[in-house]
Amino acid sequence: MVTDMAGVELDRRQILVAGGAAFLAGLLPHQGEALAQAKAFFASAVRLPDGGFAVQLLSERGDALATYDLEDRGHDVALSPDGELCVAFARRPGRFMLVFRRDGKGEPQLLWAPKDRHFFGHGVFSSDGRLLYATENAFTDEDEETHGVIGIYDVQNGFRRIGEHLSHGIGPHEILLMPDGATLVVANGGIMTHPDYRRVKLNLDDMKPNLAFVDAQSGDLLEKAELAPDLHQLSIRHMSIDAQRRVWFGCQHQGAVTEEVPLVGSYQRGGKVRFSIIPDSLASSLRNYVGSVMCNSEGSLVATSCPRAGKILYWEAKSGSFVGDSSVRDGCGVAAWGQGFAISNGAGAVGRVALPGEAEYEQMSHQPGLSFDNHMIAF
Repeated sequence: MVTDMAGVELDRRQILVAGGAAFLAGLLPHQGEALAQAKAFFASAVRLPDGGFAVQLLSERGDALATYDLEDRGHDVALSPDGELCVAFARRPGRFMLVFRRDGKGEPQLLWAPKDRHFFGHGVFSSDGRLLYATENAFTDEDEETHGVIGIYDVQNGFRRIGEHLSHGIGPHEILLMPDGATLVVANGGIMTHPDYRRVKLNLDDMKPNLAFVDAQSGDLLEKAELAPDLHQLSIRHMSIDAQRRVWFGCQHQGAVTEEVPLVGSYQRGGKVRFSIIPDSLASSLRNYVGSVMCNSEGSLVATSCPRAGKILYWEAKSGSFVGDSSVRDGCGVAAWGQGFAISNGAGAVGRVALPGEAEYEQMSHQPGLSFDNHMIAF
């Protein structure tokens, strides 16, 4: 059920609007025109060469079109259904989100979470673009116990926070809207944290990760997929939805790096969790860590990035079978690119793989000294 927050107003000091002059200063001389003319491009949070943080809009070749400064490190970017509005979220346990237009018009808007909430780095728009849902941590200063919620923001009213749903788990990370337009799916990673302890994990012995399917309107739990008890430290983080409406997910194991655990799984409502088999020749090098998960434009292939191994693994969506891999040093951000994928890395490069499993990674652009963060989205 939605918790009514209509009477809760954020302090004016918590709502900052970036000046138009500051935004224009962030554009290179040629970028304003290029931004207006671009037909297909990407967005990603970045660490700048001077150590600052920002979110960038990129051309289809991976060249920077616009750069928006962020208060601190960003994580993912949500895109409105019409492709015009972008929202960059702070990395956990950050408390800001930056709203800006794809075409560069208007003034970016910096918003802050309520004092007893922080973001987990992900959000998704409703199918009509009127609401924004964000994964958040609910906490108090007096208690270390926390729980996950889905913050609800009114887009047409300046992204005013109007309520929240339970995430039906602890440590909600990525959130997606199912193709029916009425159901949210949340990756509850199971890890309890508290901002007083930054990123310290407080409950590794009794984690309970799950995928929760939530009614977007009422907040009711429609279905929950949980992992087996012996996999309770397998934190579910990122997801993508294939052509058969199967939810693919990647995991980050919180146990010993030497333990052999499945890292890539998928789930179709009403069924059972299906884990895909990672080839023995690759498994040990992954260090039990999967970054981004992304289906291609057709929903027929799935890419899972494994930056600690410098590998991108590809899977056939229908069968769940491994079909190949690419070597990309510190590659983590993955966006759909037709039948293949565009990939960003921590060394400032953007490239593509046209035919996963058959073609090599082709670097398209490079920004020296810059580091792309974990995720990249395609417009």
